[in-house]
Amino acid sequence: MQKTWVLVADAARARIFATDRWLHRFEELTSYIHIPSRLRETDVYTDGRGRQAVAGDYSRVGAAPARTDLHSREAESFAREVGLNLERAAHDGSFDALVVVAPPGFLGALRHAMSGEVTTRVTHTIAKDYSRYAAHELHPILRKKIGASHAA
Repeated sequence: MQKTWVLVADAARARIFATDRWLHRFEELTSYIHIPSRLRETDVYTDGRGRQAVAGDYSRVGAAPARTDLHSREAESFAREVGLNLERAAHDGSFDALVVVAPPGFLGALRHAMSGEVTTRVTHTIAKDYSRYAAHELHPILRKKIGASHAA
């Protein structure tokens, strides 16, 4: 019997569900929470961006530009973490097929973070944010979106 996993994620939370090929049973296996993605930048940085004079005009003072976007960096970090966990599971033979459900921006980070071994097992991707849905709400949505083509 084919073991199918469904990954439902956003930049701060990921859940993995086990299902069969026809999406009849649907059980949550594990979840990951990435705390830094939930923090505000002011909670991470102890001081604001410094103020500096604009070159040649000392009467105008502006804020120094942010060097990196904290949330983008943390989303990429979390995508790598999820990708490594999927790679280990794929290597162990824990799943044969993978359905990935994530908002478009995080879906790109996940694709970039997935190894070839994981990528070859991806059967469907859904670029929607269903991460806040309860399992009993998510199951019928996924059956409707991918059930017909997955059961063929």
